[in-house]
Amino acid sequence: MAQPQTVPEEARTYLEKAIAAWRILQPDGVPLEGVYTLLQARQRIPSRPQEGQDDPRRDLEALPEERRRTAGLLRDLVSRRKEQKGKPRKEQGEKPREASPPPPVSLQEALRQARFLVLVGEPGAGKSTTLQYLGLAFACAARQALETSTPPAPCGQGNFGPAPLGLEEQRIPFLLRLPDLNPEEPLAVEAALHHEWQEFTGHSLNAETLNRWLDEGQLLVLLDGLDEVPDNLREKVREALLSFRLRAEKCRIVVATRPAGYAPLSEPFREFTLQPLDPDTAQSFLRRWLAARRNLAPDTTTVITDADAAWQIITDRPALQRLTLTPLTLKMLAEVVADEDPQALAAVRSRAGLYERYVNSALWKRAVARGARTEDLPWALALLEAWAWSRQVQGRHTEADLRRTWEETQWTPPGKDRPRPLVTPG
Repeated sequence: MAQPQTVPEEARTYLEKAIAAWRILQPDGVPLEGVYTLLQARQRIPSRPQEGQDDPRRDLEALPEERRRTAGLLRDLVSRRKEQKGKPRKEQGEKPREASPPPPVSLQEALRQARFLVLVGEPGAGKSTTLQYLGLAFACAARQALETSTPPAPCGQGNFGPAPLGLEEQRIPFLLRLPDLNPEEPLAVEAALHHEWQEFTGHSLNAETLNRWLDEGQLLVLLDGLDEVPDNLREKVREALLSFRLRAEKCRIVVATRPAGYAPLSEPFREFTLQPLDPDTAQSFLRRWLAARRNLAPDTTTVITDADAAWQIITDRPALQRLTLTPLTLKMLAEVVADEDPQALAAVRSRAGLYERYVNSALWKRAVARGARTEDLPWALALLEAWAWSRQVQGRHTEADLRRTWEETQWTPPGKDRPRPLVTPG
Protein backbone atom coordinates (compact mmCIF):
# COMPACT_ATOMS: atom_id res chain seq x y z
CA MET A 1 0.00 0.00 0.00
CA ALA A 2 1.32 3.43 -0.92
CA GLN A 3 2.10 5.48 2.16
CA PRO A 4 2.32 9.22 1.37
CA GLN A 5 4.81 10.76 3.77
CA THR A 6 4.88 14.36 2.60
CA VAL A 7 2.19 17.02 2.50
CA PRO A 8 2.34 19.71 -0.21
CA GLU A 9 2.83 23.23 1.11
CA GLU A 10 0.02 24.58 -1.08
CA ALA A 11 -2.46 22.66 1.08
CA ARG A 12 -1.69 24.68 4.24
CA THR A 13 -4.55 27.20 3.94
CA TYR A 14 -7.04 24.51 3.01
CA LEU A 15 -6.04 22.38 6.00
CA GLU A 16 -6.34 25.27 8.44
CA LYS A 17 -9.83 26.13 7.14
CA ALA A 18 -10.90 22.48 7.24
CA ILE A 19 -9.71 22.09 10.83
CA ALA A 20 -11.60 25.21 11.89
CA ALA A 21 -14.79 23.91 10.24
CA TRP A 22 -14.61 20.27 11.33
CA ARG A 23 -13.50 20.67 14.93
CA ILE A 24 -16.97 22.01 15.85
CA LEU A 25 -19.95 19.67 15.62
CA GLN A 26 -22.86 21.51 14.02
CA PRO A 27 -25.59 22.46 14.75
CA ASP A 28 -24.71 21.67 18.36
CA GLY A 29 -21.70 23.99 18.53
CA VAL A 30 -19.64 21.62 20.69
CA PRO A 31 -16.00 20.56 20.12
CA LEU A 32 -16.02 17.31 18.16
CA GLU A 33 -12.93 15.94 19.91
CA GLY A 34 -14.60 16.39 23.28
CA VAL A 35 -17.64 14.22 22.57
CA TYR A 36 -16.76 11.79 19.78
CA THR A 37 -16.30 8.12 20.64
CA LEU A 38 -14.35 5.81 18.35
CA LEU A 39 -16.85 3.20 17.26
CA GLN A 40 -16.55 -0.50 16.62
CA ALA A 41 -17.48 -2.06 13.29
CA ARG A 42 -18.13 -5.55 12.01
CA GLN A 43 -17.18 -6.59 8.50
CA ARG A 44 -20.13 -7.47 6.31
CA ILE A 45 -19.50 -10.67 4.39
CA PRO A 46 -21.26 -10.41 1.00
CA SER A 47 -23.56 -13.31 0.29
CA ARG A 48 -22.43 -15.52 -2.54
CA PRO A 49 -24.79 -17.31 -4.95
CA GLN A 50 -25.14 -21.05 -4.45
CA GLU A 51 -24.12 -23.44 -7.22
CA GLY A 52 -26.99 -23.88 -9.66
CA GLN A 53 -28.87 -20.77 -8.50
CA ASP A 54 -30.93 -19.49 -11.44
CA ASP A 55 -30.43 -15.80 -10.75
CA PRO A 56 -27.07 -15.10 -9.04
CA ARG A 57 -28.02 -11.47 -8.43
CA ARG A 58 -31.11 -12.03 -6.30
CA ASP A 59 -32.55 -14.04 -3.50
CA LEU A 60 -36.18 -14.72 -4.37
CA GLU A 61 -37.11 -14.89 -0.71
CA ALA A 62 -35.93 -11.31 -0.21
CA LEU A 63 -38.05 -9.80 -2.98
CA PRO A 64 -41.38 -8.20 -2.01
CA GLU A 65 -44.32 -10.43 -2.93
CA GLU A 66 -45.73 -7.94 -5.42
CA ARG A 67 -42.43 -7.77 -7.29
CA ARG A 68 -42.14 -11.56 -7.33
CA ARG A 69 -45.68 -11.83 -8.70
CA THR A 70 -45.02 -9.16 -11.32
CA ALA A 71 -41.82 -10.86 -12.42
CA GLY A 72 -43.52 -14.26 -12.62
CA LEU A 73 -41.32 -15.51 -9.81
CA LEU A 74 -43.90 -16.15 -7.11
CA ARG A 75 -45.33 -19.13 -9.00
CA ASP A 76 -41.83 -20.56 -9.47
CA LEU A 77 -41.04 -20.14 -5.80
CA VAL A 78 -44.25 -21.85 -4.67
CA SER A 79 -43.68 -24.71 -7.14
CA ARG A 80 -40.15 -25.18 -5.90
CA ARG A 81 -41.35 -25.37 -2.29
CA LYS A 82 -43.97 -28.01 -3.20
CA GLU A 83 -41.36 -30.10 -5.00
CA GLN A 84 -39.01 -29.98 -2.02
CA LYS A 85 -41.69 -30.78 0.57
CA GLY A 86 -41.16 -34.16 2.16
CA LYS A 87 -37.71 -34.71 0.71
CA PRO A 88 -34.73 -35.35 2.97
CA ARG A 89 -32.88 -32.13 3.80
CA LYS A 90 -29.88 -33.11 1.69
CA GLU A 91 -32.11 -33.71 -1.36
CA GLN A 92 -33.79 -30.34 -0.78
CA GLY A 93 -30.54 -28.69 -1.67
CA GLU A 94 -30.22 -27.17 1.76
CA LYS A 95 -27.82 -24.25 1.78
CA PRO A 96 -24.62 -24.98 3.64
CA ARG A 97 -24.37 -23.43 7.05
CA GLU A 98 -22.77 -20.01 6.72
CA ALA A 99 -19.71 -19.18 8.73
CA SER A 100 -20.18 -17.10 11.84
CA PRO A 101 -19.77 -13.36 11.24
CA PRO A 102 -16.37 -11.99 12.13
CA PRO A 103 -16.02 -10.28 15.52
CA PRO A 104 -16.29 -6.49 15.75
CA VAL A 105 -13.07 -4.53 15.38
CA SER A 106 -12.11 -0.97 16.20
CA LEU A 107 -12.52 1.72 13.60
CA GLN A 108 -8.72 1.96 13.44
CA GLU A 109 -8.49 -1.74 12.59
CA ALA A 110 -11.20 -1.42 9.92
CA LEU A 111 -9.18 1.39 8.33
CA ARG A 112 -6.03 -0.72 8.47
CA GLN A 113 -7.82 -3.59 6.75
CA ALA A 114 -9.43 -1.57 3.98
CA ARG A 115 -8.23 1.48 2.09
CA PHE A 116 -11.57 1.56 0.24
CA LEU A 117 -14.12 1.32 3.01
CA VAL A 118 -17.92 1.51 3.25
CA LEU A 119 -19.36 2.30 6.69
CA VAL A 120 -22.94 1.04 6.96
CA GLY A 121 -25.11 2.16 9.86
CA GLU A 122 -28.68 2.78 10.88
CA PRO A 123 -29.91 6.37 11.45
CA GLY A 124 -28.14 7.87 14.45
CA ALA A 125 -25.34 5.29 14.46
CA GLY A 126 -22.68 7.99 14.01
CA LYS A 127 -21.78 7.69 10.33
CA SER A 128 -21.58 11.39 9.45
CA THR A 129 -19.84 12.29 12.70
CA THR A 130 -17.31 9.51 12.11
CA LEU A 131 -16.46 10.92 8.69
CA GLN A 132 -16.05 14.39 10.16
CA TYR A 133 -13.79 12.99 12.89
CA LEU A 134 -11.65 11.17 10.32
CA GLY A 135 -11.37 14.36 8.31
CA LEU A 136 -10.32 16.33 11.38
CA ALA A 137 -7.75 13.73 12.46
CA PHE A 138 -6.13 13.58 9.02
CA ALA A 139 -6.25 17.37 8.57
CA CYS A 140 -4.50 17.87 11.90
CA ALA A 141 -1.86 15.28 11.03
CA ALA A 142 -1.26 16.82 7.61
CA ARG A 143 -0.97 20.32 9.03
CA GLN A 144 1.48 19.13 11.65
CA ALA A 145 3.59 17.57 8.90
CA LEU A 146 4.01 21.07 7.43
CA GLU A 147 5.35 22.55 10.66
CA THR A 148 9.09 23.07 11.00
CA SER A 149 9.05 23.32 14.79
CA THR A 150 9.97 20.21 16.79
CA PRO A 151 7.77 18.84 18.14
CA PRO A 152 4.75 20.36 16.36
CA ALA A 153 1.96 21.80 18.48
CA PRO A 154 -0.88 19.36 19.30
CA CYS A 155 -3.95 19.79 17.14
CA GLY A 156 -7.12 20.13 19.18
CA GLN A 157 -8.27 18.45 22.35
CA GLY A 158 -7.83 15.07 20.67
CA ASN A 159 -4.06 15.73 20.59
CA PHE A 160 -3.92 14.27 17.11
CA GLY A 161 -0.41 13.22 16.22
CA PRO A 162 1.42 12.74 12.93
CA ALA A 163 -0.06 9.21 12.57
CA PRO A 164 -3.85 9.72 12.55
CA LEU A 165 -5.64 6.85 14.30
CA GLY A 166 -2.43 4.85 14.28
CA LEU A 167 -2.12 4.92 10.48
CA GLU A 168 1.40 5.75 9.33
CA GLU A 169 0.29 8.03 6.53
CA GLN A 170 -0.58 11.63 5.83
CA ARG A 171 -3.31 12.54 3.40
CA ILE A 172 -5.28 15.69 2.57
CA PRO A 173 -8.91 15.03 3.58
CA PHE A 174 -11.99 16.12 1.64
CA LEU A 175 -15.49 15.66 3.09
CA LEU A 176 -18.26 15.56 0.47
CA ARG A 177 -21.98 14.81 0.52
CA LEU A 178 -22.98 12.47 -2.29
CA PRO A 179 -26.56 13.87 -2.54
CA ASP A 180 -24.95 17.17 -3.62
CA LEU A 181 -22.95 15.51 -6.38
CA ASN A 182 -23.92 16.30 -9.96
CA PRO A 183 -23.49 12.95 -11.73
CA GLU A 184 -24.19 14.56 -15.10
CA GLU A 185 -20.96 16.53 -14.80
CA PRO A 186 -17.85 14.94 -16.30
CA LEU A 187 -15.52 13.69 -13.57
CA ALA A 188 -18.22 14.47 -11.02
CA VAL A 189 -16.23 13.64 -7.88
CA GLU A 190 -13.20 15.59 -9.06
CA ALA A 191 -15.50 18.56 -9.76
CA ALA A 192 -16.82 18.32 -6.19
CA LEU A 193 -13.25 18.30 -4.86
CA HIS A 194 -12.52 21.49 -6.81
CA HIS A 195 -15.68 23.09 -5.38
CA GLU A 196 -14.79 22.13 -1.81
CA TRP A 197 -11.30 23.58 -2.22
CA GLN A 198 -12.80 26.81 -3.55
CA GLU A 199 -15.20 27.00 -0.59
CA PHE A 200 -12.42 26.67 1.97
CA THR A 201 -9.65 28.70 0.34
CA GLY A 202 -11.43 31.23 -1.88
CA HIS A 203 -9.37 30.29 -4.92
CA SER A 204 -9.31 27.53 -7.50
CA LEU A 205 -7.38 24.31 -7.24
CA ASN A 206 -5.08 23.80 -10.20
CA ALA A 207 -6.23 20.77 -12.21
CA GLU A 208 -2.66 19.54 -12.66
CA THR A 209 -2.14 19.74 -8.90
CA LEU A 210 -5.25 17.65 -8.19
CA ASN A 211 -4.22 15.09 -10.80
CA ARG A 212 -0.78 14.83 -9.23
CA TRP A 213 -2.26 14.34 -5.77
CA LEU A 214 -4.52 11.60 -7.12
CA ASP A 215 -1.62 9.88 -8.83
CA GLU A 216 0.54 10.08 -5.71
CA GLY A 217 -2.21 8.94 -3.32
CA GLN A 218 -2.23 12.21 -1.38
CA LEU A 219 -5.99 12.31 -0.69
CA LEU A 220 -8.48 10.95 1.83
CA VAL A 221 -11.93 11.32 0.25
CA LEU A 222 -14.88 11.00 2.65
CA LEU A 223 -18.24 10.53 0.94
CA ASP A 224 -21.39 10.81 3.04
CA GLY A 225 -25.03 9.96 2.37
CA LEU A 226 -24.95 7.44 -0.47
CA ASP A 227 -28.41 6.24 0.59
CA GLU A 228 -29.76 9.81 0.43
CA VAL A 229 -29.09 10.20 -3.29
CA PRO A 230 -32.44 10.42 -5.15
CA ASP A 231 -33.48 7.12 -6.69
CA ASN A 232 -33.32 8.44 -10.24
CA LEU A 233 -29.68 9.51 -9.76
CA ARG A 234 -28.34 6.77 -7.50
CA GLU A 235 -26.99 4.52 -10.25
CA LYS A 236 -25.24 7.41 -11.97
CA VAL A 237 -23.69 8.52 -8.67
CA ARG A 238 -22.48 4.95 -8.05
CA GLU A 239 -20.91 4.93 -11.51
CA ALA A 240 -19.22 8.28 -10.84
CA LEU A 241 -17.91 6.97 -7.52
CA LEU A 242 -16.53 3.75 -9.00
CA SER A 243 -14.97 5.68 -11.89
CA PHE A 244 -13.30 8.01 -9.42
CA ARG A 245 -11.97 5.03 -7.46
CA LEU A 246 -10.05 3.94 -10.56
CA ARG A 247 -8.51 7.42 -10.79
CA ALA A 248 -7.70 7.45 -7.08
CA GLU A 249 -6.14 4.00 -6.91
CA LYS A 250 -3.47 5.08 -4.40
CA CYS A 251 -5.74 7.28 -2.27
CA ARG A 252 -8.03 6.32 0.60
CA ILE A 253 -11.84 6.48 0.21
CA VAL A 254 -14.48 6.07 2.92
CA VAL A 255 -18.19 5.98 2.03
CA ALA A 256 -21.03 6.20 4.60
CA THR A 257 -24.55 4.93 4.02
CA ARG A 258 -27.62 3.50 5.69
CA PRO A 259 -28.41 -0.11 4.82
CA ALA A 260 -31.77 0.93 3.33
CA GLY A 261 -31.34 1.88 -0.30
CA TYR A 262 -27.74 0.65 -0.43
CA ALA A 263 -26.48 -1.77 -3.05
CA PRO A 264 -22.98 -3.12 -2.36
CA LEU A 265 -20.11 -1.46 -4.18
CA SER A 266 -17.76 -3.70 -6.10
CA GLU A 267 -14.35 -4.77 -4.86
CA PRO A 268 -11.96 -3.52 -3.60
CA PHE A 269 -14.51 -1.73 -1.39
CA ARG A 270 -15.05 -3.59 1.87
CA GLU A 271 -18.13 -3.05 4.01
CA PHE A 272 -18.20 -2.65 7.78
CA THR A 273 -21.33 -2.17 9.85
CA LEU A 274 -21.11 0.27 12.77
CA GLN A 275 -21.92 -1.52 16.02
CA PRO A 276 -24.10 -0.34 18.94
CA LEU A 277 -22.27 1.22 21.86
CA ASP A 278 -21.44 -1.07 24.76
CA PRO A 279 -22.77 0.05 28.19
CA ASP A 280 -19.48 1.48 29.52
CA THR A 281 -18.81 3.46 26.34
CA ALA A 282 -22.41 4.67 26.19
CA GLN A 283 -22.36 5.92 29.78
CA SER A 284 -19.06 7.74 29.19
CA PHE A 285 -20.50 9.23 25.99
CA LEU A 286 -23.54 10.52 27.91
CA ARG A 287 -21.30 12.20 30.50
CA ARG A 288 -19.16 13.90 27.89
CA TRP A 289 -22.14 15.22 25.96
CA LEU A 290 -23.75 16.56 29.12
CA ALA A 291 -20.46 18.22 30.07
CA ALA A 292 -20.20 19.81 26.62
CA ARG A 293 -23.74 21.20 26.83
CA ARG A 294 -23.03 22.72 30.25
CA ASN A 295 -19.51 23.90 29.32
CA LEU A 296 -18.04 21.86 32.16
CA ALA A 297 -15.36 19.18 32.43
CA PRO A 298 -16.64 15.59 32.16
CA ASP A 299 -15.30 14.78 35.63
CA THR A 300 -17.28 17.61 37.28
CA THR A 301 -19.33 16.22 40.17
CA THR A 302 -22.66 17.61 38.96
CA VAL A 303 -22.08 16.21 35.48
CA ILE A 304 -21.30 12.75 36.80
CA THR A 305 -24.23 12.81 39.23
CA ASP A 306 -26.84 13.97 36.69
CA ALA A 307 -25.57 11.76 33.87
CA ASP A 308 -25.52 8.68 36.07
CA ALA A 309 -29.02 9.46 37.40
CA ALA A 310 -30.32 9.72 33.84
CA TRP A 311 -28.53 6.52 32.91
CA GLN A 312 -30.13 4.68 35.82
CA ILE A 313 -33.63 5.86 34.91
CA ILE A 314 -33.26 4.73 31.29
CA THR A 315 -31.53 1.40 31.87
CA ASP A 316 -33.98 0.38 34.60
CA ARG A 317 -36.71 0.21 31.95
CA PRO A 318 -36.31 -2.57 29.38
CA ALA A 319 -38.44 -0.65 26.86
CA LEU A 320 -35.98 2.26 26.95
CA GLN A 321 -32.68 0.41 27.02
CA ARG A 322 -32.35 0.67 23.24
CA LEU A 323 -31.98 4.43 23.71
CA THR A 324 -28.47 3.75 25.01
CA LEU A 325 -27.28 1.98 21.87
CA THR A 326 -26.77 4.87 19.43
CA PRO A 327 -24.93 8.20 19.72
CA LEU A 328 -27.96 10.15 18.46
CA THR A 329 -30.38 9.04 21.18
CA LEU A 330 -27.71 9.42 23.86
CA LYS A 331 -27.09 12.97 22.65
CA MET A 332 -30.81 13.68 22.95
CA LEU A 333 -30.80 12.32 26.50
CA ALA A 334 -27.91 14.64 27.35
CA GLU A 335 -29.69 17.61 25.79
CA VAL A 336 -32.82 16.99 27.85
CA VAL A 337 -30.85 16.52 31.08
CA ALA A 338 -28.80 19.66 30.38
CA ASP A 339 -31.97 21.77 30.49
CA GLU A 340 -33.99 19.86 33.08
CA ASP A 341 -33.63 17.77 36.19
CA PRO A 342 -32.69 14.16 35.31
CA GLN A 343 -35.91 13.02 36.97
CA ALA A 344 -37.77 14.60 34.04
CA LEU A 345 -36.79 11.48 32.10
CA ALA A 346 -39.10 9.47 34.35
CA ALA A 347 -41.97 10.66 32.15
CA VAL A 348 -40.34 9.27 29.01
CA ARG A 349 -41.95 5.96 28.06
CA SER A 350 -40.65 5.36 24.53
CA ARG A 351 -38.25 6.54 21.83
CA ALA A 352 -41.04 8.76 20.48
CA GLY A 353 -41.44 10.23 23.97
CA LEU A 354 -37.75 11.12 24.02
CA TYR A 355 -38.01 12.78 20.61
CA GLU A 356 -41.01 14.80 21.74
CA ARG A 357 -39.29 15.98 24.91
CA TYR A 358 -36.11 16.80 23.01
CA VAL A 359 -37.96 18.87 20.39
CA ASN A 360 -40.23 20.64 22.89
CA SER A 361 -37.49 21.52 25.35
CA ALA A 362 -33.87 21.49 24.23
CA LEU A 363 -34.36 22.07 20.51
CA TRP A 364 -37.07 24.71 20.86
CA LYS A 365 -35.08 26.65 23.46
CA ARG A 366 -32.32 27.01 20.91
CA ALA A 367 -34.81 28.24 18.33
CA VAL A 368 -36.12 30.87 20.78
CA ALA A 369 -32.55 31.97 21.46
CA ARG A 370 -32.15 32.52 17.71
CA GLY A 371 -35.26 34.71 17.57
CA ALA A 372 -38.22 32.33 17.20
CA ARG A 373 -41.41 33.39 18.99
CA THR A 374 -42.85 31.18 21.69
CA GLU A 375 -46.25 31.21 20.00
CA ASP A 376 -44.70 29.78 16.83
CA LEU A 377 -44.11 26.36 18.43
CA PRO A 378 -47.33 24.71 17.12
CA TRP A 379 -46.54 25.77 13.56
CA ALA A 380 -42.94 24.66 13.94
CA LEU A 381 -44.07 21.20 15.05
CA ALA A 382 -46.55 20.99 12.14
CA LEU A 383 -43.81 21.96 9.70
CA LEU A 384 -41.38 19.49 11.25
CA GLU A 385 -43.93 16.70 10.90
CA ALA A 386 -44.66 17.55 7.26
CA TRP A 387 -40.99 17.90 6.43
CA ALA A 388 -40.10 14.61 8.14
CA TRP A 389 -42.80 12.83 6.16
CA SER A 390 -41.55 14.45 2.95
CA ARG A 391 -38.02 13.23 3.63
CA GLN A 392 -39.25 9.75 4.48
CA VAL A 393 -41.19 9.49 1.23
CA GLN A 394 -39.09 11.54 -1.18
CA GLY A 395 -35.67 11.78 0.43
CA ARG A 396 -35.20 15.50 -0.33
CA HIS A 397 -33.87 17.98 2.18
CA THR A 398 -32.81 21.19 0.41
CA GLU A 399 -33.82 24.63 1.65
CA ALA A 400 -36.12 25.00 -1.36
CA ASP A 401 -37.88 21.76 -0.41
CA LEU A 402 -38.27 23.00 3.16
CA ARG A 403 -39.85 26.23 1.94
CA ARG A 404 -42.19 24.32 -0.36
CA THR A 405 -43.18 22.01 2.49
CA TRP A 406 -43.96 25.08 4.60
CA GLU A 407 -46.19 26.52 1.91
CA GLU A 408 -47.98 23.18 1.58
CA THR A 409 -48.55 22.92 5.35
CA GLN A 410 -52.05 24.31 5.86
CA TRP A 411 -52.58 23.35 9.49
CA THR A 412 -53.55 26.33 11.66
CA PRO A 413 -54.80 26.25 15.27
CA PRO A 414 -58.41 27.45 15.76
CA GLY A 415 -58.66 31.22 16.14
CA LYS A 416 -55.07 31.83 15.06
CA ASP A 417 -53.61 33.57 12.06
CA ARG A 418 -50.99 31.87 9.99
CA PRO A 419 -47.57 33.01 11.31
CA ARG A 420 -44.64 34.29 9.36
CA PRO A 421 -42.50 31.61 7.62
CA LEU A 422 -39.84 30.08 9.84
CA VAL A 423 -37.44 30.13 6.89
CA THR A 424 -37.11 33.58 5.39
CA PRO A 425 -36.76 33.50 1.58
CA GLY A 426 -33.86 35.26 -0.07
